[in-house]
Amino acid sequence: MAHLSTNTCGLLLSHVLPHGRWFGSERERDEIRFSSCCFEADRCERGDLFVVLEESPVEAQQAVDRALQRGAGAILSERVFPRPVRQFLVDDCRSAYGQLCHSLLGTPSQSLRTLAVAGTFGKTVTRCLLGSVLQAAGHRVGAMSSRRTASDARTRQSAGSARLARM
Repeated sequence: MAHLSTNTCGLLLSHVLPHGRWFGSERERDEIRFSSCCFEADRCERGDLFVVLEESPVEAQQAVDRALQRGAGAILSERVFPRPVRQFLVDDCRSAYGQLCHSLLGTPSQSLRTLAVAGTFGKTVTRCLLGSVLQAAGHRVGAMSSRRTASDARTRQSAGSARLARM
């Protein structure tokens, strides 16, 4: 998900990331709304909030320059860049990017329903029965365990169970 654009009204960064701050002159600190963001400079579009995830200062500066050339409207970063663009500073860009994406998508975790099955015996059978009942009722079902992850018709082995299989 290099580029995310879903919230048409836009978000105020200070509401989504209350611990961040705008950097720059009074005019540059005026709150602006964003409805899209991007972390890959070469995929940045006009008006996007560009999120700086590069760790090397040189690579980060080059990425910022490319994003600005493509029309980025502002930068979300952990440090200030010597460029004439609005910059929103946070302590942890990766965490802030996750929060921003979650908000742009309408905070989907707030509507996520989960069930947990715990115990010594019968967890797998119980999970399968509950999953079948919920699917028959028209719900989307996913399951996780220490051995595998399943989502409707797809099943993937976890890294741990793959290692066990090789032993």
